[in-house]
Amino acid sequence: MLEISGYSLKSKLGTGGMAVVYLATQDSLGREVALKVMKDINETEQNQKERFIHEGHDLASLQHHNIVTIHDISTENECHYYAMELLKYGSLHDRIREGLSLRDAIEIVLQVGSALEYAHQNNIIHRDLKPDNILFRDPDTPVLTDFGIAKNRERETHLTTSGGLLGTPCYMSPEQCRGSNVNSRSDQYSLCILFFELITGYLPFDADEPIAIAMQQISEPIPRLPSHLSALQWFIDIAADKDPTKRFTSVAEFCRVLNDLYENEGALRGFLDVVTKRSPMNSDTIQRDLSSYDLNQNLDTNYPVYPITEGAEEPQAGTEHSASSFSLGSLSDHNVDTISLPSEDEFWKTGRILRKLFILLIFFSTLGYGGYYYYYNYSEAGLAERKQQQVADLLKMAQTQMAQSKLSVPKGNNAYESLTRLLALEPNNQKAKQMLNDAAKFYEHRALSYLKQKEFDKAKLQITRGLRFSSQHSGLLKVQALLEKEMSNTE
Repeated sequence: MLEISGYSLKSKLGTGGMAVVYLATQDSLGREVALKVMKDINETEQNQKERFIHEGHDLASLQHHNIVTIHDISTENECHYYAMELLKYGSLHDRIREGLSLRDAIEIVLQVGSALEYAHQNNIIHRDLKPDNILFRDPDTPVLTDFGIAKNRERETHLTTSGGLLGTPCYMSPEQCRGSNVNSRSDQYSLCILFFELITGYLPFDADEPIAIAMQQISEPIPRLPSHLSALQWFIDIAADKDPTKRFTSVAEFCRVLNDLYENEGALRGFLDVVTKRSPMNSDTIQRDLSSYDLNQNLDTNYPVYPITEGAEEPQAGTEHSASSFSLGSLSDHNVDTISLPSEDEFWKTGRILRKLFILLIFFSTLGYGGYYYYYNYSEAGLAERKQQQVADLLKMAQTQMAQSKLSVPKGNNAYESLTRLLALEPNNQKAKQMLNDAAKFYEHRALSYLKQKEFDKAKLQITRGLRFSSQHSGLLKVQALLEKEMSNTE
């Protein structure tokens, strides 16, 4: 274990791109701290050293309840480190996996927004807002951390990463994705994306490759919110506008408007305590909303489409049901026509002819429903009709996923899984086979590009992904042979 005078290091808490964080005790005060220690660097990575030092000084200059506190910053034998408060209540990423109510989501975003506005007033742009960088001091207090790529507008520096963008694509603003200059409205956009994720359970933009996500951030409009959150749509549209000048003037204004909606928007009151969770298929992959497809009618009900919600209020008697007010399993129940039957006393008080009519009505209704049920679930023609509907829906879904570059991720919502299910139903479907071949061709081009750049590991990864789509794809096999030859020549 590393030794730093004045601190007793206990265990490793985490590792980042340029630093390692340890659980340590500050010997002079006997308090536990999180000690962030910079990794060893070479001469070509001096900009990381500058960024690490700048992060420590920037944090030390920010005194805000929702920004992590720095206790000490120093250097010992070329080892740069700083000690900060230990935040023991986990990250926002963990909270999302457990589930958040709309009320909790708004209150968290308002506090994080307050921290961002304070940083902006002190000329610091965070540039890497995401759930992993928001920790909790106690169950109710989110704390903004990791200012490693923050931009101080008072300091003229041009620190970049070699061969890539600074930030996390799923939360980056369009201007940040382009590599343009950013200001406080870029952080506002990231805060809006984070808010969207908290209240829906899925990211608005997600794809198989980071560059595809960046392109979505630049060109695709923000998706529509679920119907029960529609009162927030205009707010989301402004804060996530592709043009920074059309967003709210500041994060402070963003928070004022959101707080006003929280306190006064009647359409939200019935949903403030509804809990939204990530899809249970993969807690680290957030599923998109596919409400434009009526999948529950045509596909197996074990294929989730909407995020899981808990605590929804029961609809009042006489009100119209909406898709957000009941679970997937109950959708079919609300689509069955019902017959109003008399009570036992009413039945026997009616005349003989009316009683016969009631019995005949029940008989023929039962016979008709039974016939339809048998046709759709057991007859050869009915099963064939159902199969064709499933094939058509899966093909449409796969086409959408291909267009969104969701080839093999996220789990449960990607073209590979949709096409595999389709071919299990109809093995000779030519459109599905062509789409598999197109995907393999895409990976062939990417693998060849990485091979030319001598990035062998990345080329190998692209080949592996492509062969999942078409194990005998001639182009991929050719690139694989070239890769093996190149690797053998370098040994």
